[in-house]
Amino acid sequence: MVSFKCHFAYSTVLTSPFPHEKQAFPVPSSVLVHEHQVDPNCADMLLLNCTKLEIKEMLEQATSSILAPSWKLFISILLRLVMTCFIIGEFVPLPISNNNYIKTLYLFIAWGVSFQFDIRVYELCFCMCVNVLFIALNYNALSKGIFQFTSQDFLLQPVWEFFMWGFYVLHAMRSLGDYSCSSVRPKKREILIIGFFKCFWNF
Repeated sequence: MVSFKCHFAYSTVLTSPFPHEKQAFPVPSSVLVHEHQVDPNCADMLLLNCTKLEIKEMLEQATSSILAPSWKLFISILLRLVMTCFIIGEFVPLPISNNNYIKTLYLFIAWGVSFQFDIRVYELCFCMCVNVLFIALNYNALSKGIFQFTSQDFLLQPVWEFFMWGFYVLHAMRSLGDYSCSSVRPKKREILIIGFFKCFWNF
């Protein structure tokens, strides 16, 4: 392949479509820099001894480095929309079906998709503990007549109520990650949690 000398505008830092992101654009190692005098007004112009294939390679790298953040943003927005649709979709079976077992099955499918069917054993154990706690809290309030469900299956509650709170708490933990209550001291956080659960009890 015949080499030819060319003036090639090469910026050491390539600015992406996002102002806070700047990405370096590497030059192939086979490209040899020819001795030249740098124009003070064009400090980033290099005189390169390069082939057509090497120029094509550099242009492809530049294009991919610009488009990559755009694809990541698109995928992130798409995932957020899908997750939002599934959360909204949880309310779909409430008015269209009077069978609590069908509602529960639908909710299990929606929760599984929202978790991408990736639930660890310790997370399942955590959900069970949360469900048991809320079942007890609900039954305590229901038995005292604080509120009641129009449809009751077990312990004055519909069957989907036995699984719902574990999902919501786990979903909140996954959404917040390690940033939940990070600015709150442990003792204060425990007081807030106890105060929240105390709201469900009528002493």
